[in-house]
Amino acid sequence: MKIGACLALSIAAIIASMIGAVSASAQTLPDSGDDAGSGPSTTLSCSSGTAVADAANNAALVADCRILMGAKDALRGTGALNWSLGLAITSWDGVTVAGTPKRVTKVELPNRSLTGTLPSSLGSLSGLTHLTLHTNELTGGIPSTFGSLANLQGIDFGNNRLTGPIPSTLSNLTKLTGLTLYDNQLNGDIPSLARMTKLRYLHLAWNQLTGGIPTELGSLLELDDIRLGGNPLGGSIPSSMSSLTKLKNLYIRDNQLTGAIPSWIGGFSDMRSLNLAGNQLTGGIRRNWRTSPNWRRSIYQATN
Repeated sequence: MKIGACLALSIAAIIASMIGAVSASAQTLPDSGDDAGSGPSTTLSCSSGTAVADAANNAALVADCRILMGAKDALRGTGALNWSLGLAITSWDGVTVAGTPKRVTKVELPNRSLTGTLPSSLGSLSGLTHLTLHTNELTGGIPSTFGSLANLQGIDFGNNRLTGPIPSTLSNLTKLTGLTLYDNQLNGDIPSLARMTKLRYLHLAWNQLTGGIPTELGSLLELDDIRLGGNPLGGSIPSSMSSLTKLKNLYIRDNQLTGAIPSWIGGFSDMRSLNLAGNQLTGGIRRNWRTSPNWRRSIYQATN
């Protein structure tokens, strides 16, 4: 009898253990590789929930959703973003969804008190055309992975606390029309921009960039606005820049530029604003340039 009782107890224990295992395995977990911050006990995910409608037919948007959810905490820091698996991605702060198939095409979060860093995973948002994060408190470097954003037309990380060099991989962004990185703490030389043939404005002022003004800027014939002031850039003003016939604004004050002010600098018929102050330049600008119909102001200084 004792043996039978022990056997019965053992069988009961085994059955109870099996029931517990089945119960635990019945809980629904997020898709593998899915959403950071969604938690292990929720049934929500980018592929099964509110965030992406008709997820089965929007695989690329599901992938974008996962990237943004994974980047959310690192990007926001102590700031606030409403990115949530319980909210349609089309209603997420600063996120624009467009195109066929649907993709995240813009992430625009200016002046949002973001205190985090730039997640390298954002470089996988292959449908992105605009990435705007100016006037926040972002720190750290610019990820080299951003050079993979082949459709990117505009970058604006101005007025943050970013450090380190400008990645050379950004030269791969051949569709870029605007590169705005002013008022950070970026250092090193300005990398090659020769492949950015559509670039119209280049704003790198008030950083800690060294070296000189790249001669290859003269090959970027769409440039109409160059702002490199407030850096310790040295050397002379490259003669290649005489080819920039669309130039309207040239702001290269407060550097360590030397040599003579080129005579051609007064020949730009569309020039509206010129600032060469705070350098060690010599000479002047021909007087008849100041009578141009597009003339607004000229601020220049030959010597410190």
